[in-house]
Amino acid sequence: MSYTYDSFANRGEYLSAHYFSEELENTLKKSKAGDEGLFTLWTSRETDPHDPQPTPRELLPRLRGEYLATVRPFLSARAQQEELGSTYDDPTGEWAEHLTTWHTAVLKALGYGGNRSEPITVHNAGREYELQVAWHGDGILAVDCGWTVKLDGALDPDEAGQLLHPLKTADGLLEVGEKLAGWLFQSELHELGGDAPRFILLLCGGVLVLADRGAWAEGRYLAASLDAALARNDTAKAGELALLAALFSHDMLAPRPDGKGRRLDDLLKASRDNAVGVNSELRKGLQHSVEIIANEVLARLREAEVEPREIEDLKKGPFAKQLTRESLRYLYRILFLLYAEARPELGILPADDSTYQTGYSIARLRELVARERKLVEEDSRNGFHLYASLDVLFNKVNYGHRPHGTEADDDKPAEERSQLRGLRFEPLRSELFDPKAITLIGRHILHPHWDEDGDEQPRWLDLRLRNAALHQVLRLLTMKEAGQKGRQGGFISYRNLGI
Repeated sequence: MSYTYDSFANRGEYLSAHYFSEELENTLKKSKAGDEGLFTLWTSRETDPHDPQPTPRELLPRLRGEYLATVRPFLSARAQQEELGSTYDDPTGEWAEHLTTWHTAVLKALGYGGNRSEPITVHNAGREYELQVAWHGDGILAVDCGWTVKLDGALDPDEAGQLLHPLKTADGLLEVGEKLAGWLFQSELHELGGDAPRFILLLCGGVLVLADRGAWAEGRYLAASLDAALARNDTAKAGELALLAALFSHDMLAPRPDGKGRRLDDLLKASRDNAVGVNSELRKGLQHSVEIIANEVLARLREAEVEPREIEDLKKGPFAKQLTRESLRYLYRILFLLYAEARPELGILPADDSTYQTGYSIARLRELVARERKLVEEDSRNGFHLYASLDVLFNKVNYGHRPHGTEADDDKPAEERSQLRGLRFEPLRSELFDPKAITLIGRHILHPHWDEDGDEQPRWLDLRLRNAALHQVLRLLTMKEAGQKGRQGGFISYRNLGI
C-alpha cells in the first residue's frame, strides 16, 4: 500500500516524501522481536488472549458517530457566523466548551488520558508564566486552538489558528497557536533550567498539527484532517485512520518505557536513511533532460524553417555551445526552485502560502506530471501550460511580487502589521533568472526572415518548450522510478541538496 491520502500534510518534507508514501507502512508493521513497529505492537495488545486492550486505531474511529452527528454540525455552524470573534472572546462559553470537550475526547482516543491537565509553569527570558493547556507530559504539550476542517486553515491567525486561551507575556499577548509553539520551544517547562517541550500538538477541531522542536522553525511539520479521515471511515488495520492514530498518538511521541526513546525519532531516522536524495539516477536524468530541451529547441527551429546558423550570435560562441549552456541554465532554474521549495525556512519562495502551493509551485506541476508517464493527446503534447507556468514563476522570483517596502504598513512593527498580507515574492535579482541569460528558449529572438524594412510588425521566433518535452523533464527531475513492479516510485527529495 502507498500512503497518498489527501488528509495528511507533510509540510517541508518533515518525513521525506518518498519515505512517507512508500516506506512508512513497512516501518509501522515491522515485526522484529524487540523492535516491533507500532502497528505490530497494537495488534499484540488488541489480540492478547488474557488482557486485550483497545488501542488508538480502535478508539479513534469510535468518535465518528458523535462527531458527524453533533460535534461537526454545531462547531461548524457557530464558526461560520458573522460574529466569529465572539467565540474566541469567551473561552468559558458554550462554543469553547464544546470544542475543548471534543479535543479532550480526541486526546483520550490517542492515548493521552481522559482528563484536562492543570496549567503548566513555563519560564521564558527569566519570567514565569502559567499556561493553560489541554494536556502536558513526557515533553509533549497539547493546546486548544479554534475550529477548522481544512488543513490550510489550521494556522490561519484570524480563525482556527487562534488560541482559546491566549497567553500574556512581557512582549505582548500570544494569541496564535503557531507563534505560541515557537515561543514554547524557546522556553523551560516546570522550573528554571527545565527542558523545552519536544512536541506541541495544536488542536484545531477537525485538524491536528504536530510541531517538532527540531523542525518547526524550518517550516516542517505534520498535519492531518481528522474530519476527512472520519468521514471516509477507512478502518483497515494499516489504513487512513490507523495511520493518523499512529502518527499523533502518545505511543508514537512519548519516550518508550524500555528506554529506547521516542518512536517518532525512529521514523525520522528511517526517513533520512531511505531518502532518495540526489543520486546517480538523477544525474542521468539531468543529462537526458539537457538533450530533451536542446532537441526541442532544434525541433521548434525546423518547424519555423529556420537554420541554427541564421540566429547564431558570435558574441556568445558557436550555436551548439550556446544551446547546451542555456539548456543547462533552464534546468538549474528548476533545480534551484525545487530546493527552495523543500527549504521554506530560507525565505526564497513563499512555500508555506496556500496560494503559492496551489497556483505557482513546482510541486503543483510535479503532481500534474506524476499522473501520466507520457502525454498522449495531441493538444496536451503541443500545448504550453508547463512552460507558461514555469515562466510566470521564474519572473516572480527574479523581479518579486509585492516585496517588502511596497505596502502601506510594511514599516510598522511586526505585531502591528496585517497577518493577511497575501502572496509575496522578494526579488532575487539573480543572473540565473535574468531573462537575458536564456534567449534560445522562449520568444526573445527576432525571426531572421522578417523584413524590417517592410510594413509587417516585428515577428519573434517561437522557441517555447512544449508540454511533451517539459513533461519528460519534470518527471526526470522530480520522480524516482519504482524499484518493484506495482509500486509507485515516489518523489525525489531535494531537501539535503547543496546548491
